[in-house]
Amino acid sequence: MKTKTMMAACAATAVGFGLAAAAPWTADAHPARAAITVSLEDAISGDWEGTLTIETPQGSFDLDLAMSLELDGTDVTGTFTITGPDGNSQDVDFEGEYSEDDGSVTGVLTNPDEEGEAQVEMKVDGDEMTGSIHVEEGGVELDMELSVSRVD
Repeated sequence: MKTKTMMAACAATAVGFGLAAAAPWTADAHPARAAITVSLEDAISGDWEGTLTIETPQGSFDLDLAMSLELDGTDVTGTFTITGPDGNSQDVDFEGEYSEDDGSVTGVLTNPDEEGEAQVEMKVDGDEMTGSIHVEEGGVELDMELSVSRVD
């Protein structure tokens, strides 16, 4: 008798957790399970604004940074607009990859008008993103820190 009770309890548990494959799953057959939804929000796409801090031997200074990004699967594309203290701005193209596991975005910035590229590493935390840009050109290396917030 105990064996039948234990088997019945295991069967009921399996059905309750959706482990039994005796019948196909439908919302009508399992209304409690139909109420459970998972929302996978796009953590990357949209507009971001903040600062790009550049450290030099003469000191550090901040530039305005605006990013417009699009996530397609794990591919991230977009534009970074960097505005200097004089108000002049430059657009550079971004292509990279998003890892949902750790919220990281890695990729490269390229300027269609110039050769070379910059390496980008960013980390998303809700509506905030921080990271770094590394440029190596003509024997000179430059590291910049970015900090942006979602604006849309």
